[in-house]
Amino acid sequence: MKKQILLFVIFLSAISFLANSQDIKIIQLPFVSMRDTTIKPILDSVVNFEKRCDYYNDSTIFVIIVSPKNNDLYSLQITSTNKLNYAMYFSNTVLGCFYYQNHIFIVFDDDNKLFKKTNKKSSIEYMQFNFSNSKNAPKISLKAKDETRTYWDYTIVNNKFIYNGKTTQCQ
Repeated sequence: MKKQILLFVIFLSAISFLANSQDIKIIQLPFVSMRDTTIKPILDSVVNFEKRCDYYNDSTIFVIIVSPKNNDLYSLQITSTNKLNYAMYFSNTVLGCFYYQNHIFIVFDDDNKLFKKTNKKSSIEYMQFNFSNSKNAPKISLKAKDETRTYWDYTIVNNKFIYNGKTTQCQ
């Protein structure tokens, strides 16, 4: 699991390293609703933890990824960030979003295990990276920066959440 996280962080860092221009993009994301409200105490603890961190602000964003491991076993990751553009790089696979405790949560849930789309939509504005395929394009030297603040890892077994741990920059 940590290997997947590391690869995801490296990928996001590579995106920021390779990007040579940015455009503001606005997309319409469907709102999602919770299929199972037993996730609410987890979301409460995640948001309350972040509020104690020095990097926290009102624009902190949370990304939820629910992915199947096998028939009755799912992985749940929740990540906090202050950079919506990193989460939205994968906007074509986003299930939707919801607001909780005055924060936006971007949801990736391919199997609709915990969330389902509604008919309502939200306009989301973010910076989109543009890449140059030209070999003659100027090389950009940027220090790769991980914008992830805290990462929580859970396993869902028989509709119960098992806490696997967290990684955090919070002091």
